[in-house]
Amino acid sequence: MSRAQGSAALRLDESDSAKSEAAEQILDAFARRAKRLGIRAIIIDDVARDLGMSKKTIYQHFRSKEALVEGLVERWHQRLETPIPDGDPVEIMREWVVSWNDNNDRYSPEFWEELATDYPHLHEAYLAHVSEKKRMLGKRLNPLMKSSVKQRFAWECYSLLLDAARRPEFQQAVGMNKPEALMAALDLWIDGCLDLSKR
Repeated sequence: MSRAQGSAALRLDESDSAKSEAAEQILDAFARRAKRLGIRAIIIDDVARDLGMSKKTIYQHFRSKEALVEGLVERWHQRLETPIPDGDPVEIMREWVVSWNDNNDRYSPEFWEELATDYPHLHEAYLAHVSEKKRMLGKRLNPLMKSSVKQRFAWECYSLLLDAARRPEFQQAVGMNKPEALMAALDLWIDGCLDLSKR
């Protein structure tokens, strides 16, 4: 069985259950706990108690905790698969960075660590979707690159700058909060790599 087939097998018939209102409510309740606790600390009985339903009802929609985690990742994929709209690619990029950061900040550091450690195939799938969105943005922004800048170098710098701006020690060192640091890093990259006169 392939990885994709194994992942799909965790979920029950999606034609009804996974798309139902009850399944969405279960995912919402699981997500609220994941944001605070990470994944390992979540007890399905507590999720059931939050919703006023039985654990059996939850398992009628999701076979396991892994299936619930998969449901969260699927939600992110749906958001990321939204087509990039027409308009100023620089402003679209700013909006994407804000959206990406907001999605990461919705969940605790423990959640992301445990997703990568305990469910590496789901973590890799999420990172692959993020990379694909970045690639799509790149197709819009590459024509704006300065002639003196190599595209691959520019995108490596983009990743390094944004990763640094997300770190608390960096924010403390420069006296900025996370949104300010991210936008400052992005502006630095735009100024150094893009020729905005080409827009």
